[in-house]
Amino acid sequence: MAGNVHNTHALLPLKWKDKNKAIQKHIILMNLLNIQRIFLLVLLAHFSQASDDSSEQSGFFVREAAQRPFLALKDPIHESSENIQQFNEQASNASAIAYHLFGAAEALSQAQGSSNALLPSLTPTILRLYLSQPQRATSALFKQLYELSWSLYGPPPFPQACYYHMYISLRSTFSWVRDNIVLKLQEVPGQPLASAMWPDMTKYPAQKLTAVVADALTDQAKLGETAMLITGGCGMAVKDFAALVPNISAALKELHADLHLLQDVGSKMYKAHYQAEQSTGISWLLNNPLSSRRQALATTASQHSVSPDVDTREGRRLTQSGVSRTASFKDNNDAKQHADDSSYSDRLHSRGRLLQTTVNSMPPNTFSPAAPSTKPALLVPLVFHVMLYNDYTNGGIGPAQHDQAPAFIDRLIWQLNLMSKPTNIQFFVKEVRNSADSYPNLLLPSRSSWLNTPFCSNSLLGGCLQDLNFTSSLVSDWPRSINVFVASESYMASGILGYAFVPSSDAYPEQGFIFLTWDCVSTSGFNSDMMYNQGAVVLIHEIFHHLGLGHPFGPSSDYSCNDDDYVIDTPITYGTVNSSVYAVAARHCVKTFWVKYGGDWNVAYKRMESGLGIPEADMNAWADSCPGQPGYDELGNYMTYNTGVCFAALGHFTEGQAERAHYFTAEVNPILYAWGQYYAATAVWPPPQPPLPTSLNIDFCKVSENNCACKSNWNYSGQVYNACSAASRYSDRLWCEVESSSCPSCSRYYSWQQCIQPCNWVATPQRCNVSLRAGSTLPPPLQPNPRRPPLLPPEPPPPPPRDVPSACKVAASGCPCRGTWYYNGKGPASYCSSLNGSRTLWCQVTPTCKDYSTKPYQSCDSSLTALQCRSVNGFNYIAVQGVVTIYYSCYSTTAGGSLYNSFIGDLESELTTIFNATEKKVIITSVTCGWTSSYTTANYVANIMAGQYGDSDPKVLYANSAAKRLQNLISTNFTSSWGSVVSSEMYQNSPTWPGSPSSNQSKSKGLSLFAIIGLSLSGVVLVLIIIAFVVRFSIAKRRAAQSGSPPPRMNQIAPTT
Repeated sequence: MAGNVHNTHALLPLKWKDKNKAIQKHIILMNLLNIQRIFLLVLLAHFSQASDDSSEQSGFFVREAAQRPFLALKDPIHESSENIQQFNEQASNASAIAYHLFGAAEALSQAQGSSNALLPSLTPTILRLYLSQPQRATSALFKQLYELSWSLYGPPPFPQACYYHMYISLRSTFSWVRDNIVLKLQEVPGQPLASAMWPDMTKYPAQKLTAVVADALTDQAKLGETAMLITGGCGMAVKDFAALVPNISAALKELHADLHLLQDVGSKMYKAHYQAEQSTGISWLLNNPLSSRRQALATTASQHSVSPDVDTREGRRLTQSGVSRTASFKDNNDAKQHADDSSYSDRLHSRGRLLQTTVNSMPPNTFSPAAPSTKPALLVPLVFHVMLYNDYTNGGIGPAQHDQAPAFIDRLIWQLNLMSKPTNIQFFVKEVRNSADSYPNLLLPSRSSWLNTPFCSNSLLGGCLQDLNFTSSLVSDWPRSINVFVASESYMASGILGYAFVPSSDAYPEQGFIFLTWDCVSTSGFNSDMMYNQGAVVLIHEIFHHLGLGHPFGPSSDYSCNDDDYVIDTPITYGTVNSSVYAVAARHCVKTFWVKYGGDWNVAYKRMESGLGIPEADMNAWADSCPGQPGYDELGNYMTYNTGVCFAALGHFTEGQAERAHYFTAEVNPILYAWGQYYAATAVWPPPQPPLPTSLNIDFCKVSENNCACKSNWNYSGQVYNACSAASRYSDRLWCEVESSSCPSCSRYYSWQQCIQPCNWVATPQRCNVSLRAGSTLPPPLQPNPRRPPLLPPEPPPPPPRDVPSACKVAASGCPCRGTWYYNGKGPASYCSSLNGSRTLWCQVTPTCKDYSTKPYQSCDSSLTALQCRSVNGFNYIAVQGVVTIYYSCYSTTAGGSLYNSFIGDLESELTTIFNATEKKVIITSVTCGWTSSYTTANYVANIMAGQYGDSDPKVLYANSAAKRLQNLISTNFTSSWGSVVSSEMYQNSPTWPGSPSSNQSKSKGLSLFAIIGLSLSGVVLVLIIIAFVVRFSIAKRRAAQSGSPPPRMNQIAPTT
């Protein structure tokens, strides 16, 4: 470029060349007279004059010559797989700057009159789901954020060294904007506490705001330190950084104006994740999340016209299909593993097909599995099924890049094994099925059926994972291998990234697999560093659900401070990280990852694989949702919900969680547990990787962040410094001058310019024995955490085993019963039990039974009773039975209707909270009309875990008391929707239920309208007859008295007159 300028000057007239030389001399003279000022200006502005050919490895801002055009996707259901791929890529790019937006918004949220309501939505996951919504996929805001990400970093992969510099620079800049620029209040309709203050663009248009911020950046007393960080750490020109401020302000203001949708996306995501991860909770999704997407598409301003082709008709019919498979056991001597008589033949056919794809045998007799108490090494096989679809737009097969699935999955498993290493459980990919030629059943008829396959149950129009027949035809090496199905997109599935079953079944495949969305696996989605490798976190979360772990905040979606995750060393928490501490939590996690670990994933993974337990950085007094209970809320436990950066910084399992995973899997899936030990003991492991080269013992106090040697003595603003020193008055970050000629990252400096760079974050003033600069105005240090409550006491020894008669440990066929088992999400049960209240006990037999493949659940001897087998509703539950009458018209609760289902769900949830019962332990057994049609009466069974104390357990005693006074305990939230409780009664506790609580028997249809009218008329007639009889009897009695004869008896016909 310099040569071109010289040639251009040669063509100019001589007088112009002389004039230019005179101007240049004048500028040099002015610079010499103002050496201190020119030094600062050079630091702040030299990159605006620099060329764009810097080395990428230096970590500097690099912008691609041509930005990829933004794609406004109008119809995410019927678009081509290539367009969907580009759409997913730009959604990831736009959402990758979520934490930078968070840093800017957090500073403005501290303005008077502003709130932090927007902050919980500024995560990469929520922002990506929000931008991918049909009503936002074509928005100008999506395009603005996409282009903003390019302005910050250029194309991915983003330069790692600049990430945190940009984050704190935006925080400091918008803090200055907050205090020096006129702000304007923006309110959110219906949320008076969600208002926020944003720069008033009417008084400070974009050009003016840019100029004001640029002036502040060139003033060392204002934002000079920030400018040094941007130029020295990111290589971005000051004017370019200042130009970002109005763009970010406008984007944040638009996001805040759309707060309702952002909050709705986040709420649905958490709710969908929770519901999907319950053993039978997937049924609520069978209404089809795709239908709501279609409705949203219908309201989009620019609707994509689609001809009524086969795909559209098929998709429309799919939205109407899907009834969850329910099962009940009949009180007879037949095998108890069939859902109902109508599905008996289908289930036999499916179990016969399973014989071709399942492994029910144990390892060779020469191998003896170790007890779970020793936490033996496990090597568990995984089989991935990548579901495909016909792409009618181009005649190909979608999704795009499905042929690269093995490489994507290898990346996931590598991270999974690092995170799970402390549990002594490792995984290997046995097979990746992603070819329609080799596995035709993977190919679905259309993209709409592919989007719907994880959530439907009727496979007539396409494959449905909730369909036993379909799933049985796909599973391989099951249950010895964990089968993982990949399909759909998270933004088309209510934000679900994956689900598993808690507990997982080893008898029925449709309740014993793991599901992941395609964008959770693809590197264009959540399987990437810029999305904080959320894909691997989802995978480990779902796998350990499969192995028996629940959420640390408990199995119920209702927040409580109950210790209900069955793990003693996970602190009691009131739900997930809530909005009140989210801002602090996100800032803490970002700083931990980018400062403590330098944003280096290798360092982060080294910590993750180092051991079990809660990291010190995850013990924070400000995160204590249940004060008085031991411990603080965990931000990085893999089994909780939080923003992605917290798992990168603080991800962990506890010792208790590892123990439970071993114990639970050994009991509930003995085939997987035994073979996992066998593979770990006999597998030929790959040769160990050569050790990393020995570190050169770098002295971080003598090198810059870019690993350039610091000058031993250097001068800045009239003061002399040595190596890394505190040259700033506004932060404790250390800086140093490096030699421009020997540092590649200083290649754009002139020889007479100083190249001053920040030192590594590891180089603290304490470590480098450096005093802070005189006159420093640093904020006061954070107050140390108060003394933590004492650690949880060691778990008491388990009670002695129940003295179960040997006859109760075998089925009628002679097959051994399992000591712990579940059915259809209910349990746990032990040996011969009755999970459904039938008089005939039954059990799940062990895999050693010869007919286990076709009859995993079998009847016990008909002469056995629950009391004889010491089986209290399966394991150690006491049934508190009662009836509650509610002032709500029974006409409104027609059995099977949506209102009826809502009423049942709300009442079960309400009683679950009142009785402190765990999820699915309160069941409404019948709903009928009360005294009149204005009342609804519901019978229920609340199964209370009684421990070894039986009826005298405090929890049972409390439940007995609560059942009698529900009028006083029912919440106003329930009564405002369904009416007040007018009476409640409790029946006698029983170790068995009076009848099967299954979905096709337990919820009575009640009395029909005609029956009620008929009964009412009959009652009126009966009352009239009685009145007539009494009147006639009185007359007869009076006449008899007058005549002197005795009165007639009640059972005697009165004499006629």
